[in-house]
Amino acid sequence: MQAIFKRELKSSLLTVKSLIILLFFLLISYWISKYSPVINQISGEKNSVISVIYGAIETLGVFFGFMMFSGTIAKIVENESIRYIISYTTRIKLIIGKYLAMNVYFIILLCLMVPIVMFVRGVESFPFLELIQAIIFFMYVTSIILLLSVVTRRERTANFVGIVLGFVIPILGLYSVVSKNWVIRAVSWLLPYRYDTLRTDSIFFSVPFSYFSWNINKNI
Repeated sequence: MQAIFKRELKSSLLTVKSLIILLFFLLISYWISKYSPVINQISGEKNSVISVIYGAIETLGVFFGFMMFSGTIAKIVENESIRYIISYTTRIKLIIGKYLAMNVYFIILLCLMVPIVMFVRGVESFPFLELIQAIIFFMYVTSIILLLSVVTRRERTANFVGIVLGFVIPILGLYSVVSKNWVIRAVSWLLPYRYDTLRTDSIFFSVPFSYFSWNINKNI
């Protein structure tokens, strides 16, 4: 499992696509930190710069997360390399290793963004609570991504569906805040934005998603 985790994390961090995404989020954090007073003036609300940063990350991070990791299991299933991998490890360790690597990627991203915000805005206290909140949020998101990758079993299909979900989930999440439609409200309980406060509900929801991923993977 440790070898799978290290390999997955290394491949996630050292690709051109990953480096572009990291640079994009660093620029976003700098831009929001610098112009947060203007953003508050336009929105008419007084939100902390950290809240604005995490709002941007939880919106854009879902899309980029699906775009990057949707094929993580589907790829090795399609090219049948999974049969060689599970001869050296178990399926559950494969799932856990990849799941942890995805979450650590987002933790690294968050930890790179926070110092920029603190430096640009002169924030003295480290936002531990907001950081934990964002980590819990992405634990739920990555469990959905993992389930998608296991269910689709084809990399192209997984990537396509992932990009679609990456667009749809944030839109539904934002729309459910103002919508009174009972269908939208019901669907919102499955979205990570329902649990973007500092609560552990999303952890309990991420467990069944990860379990279903492992259970389906047993039959591959």
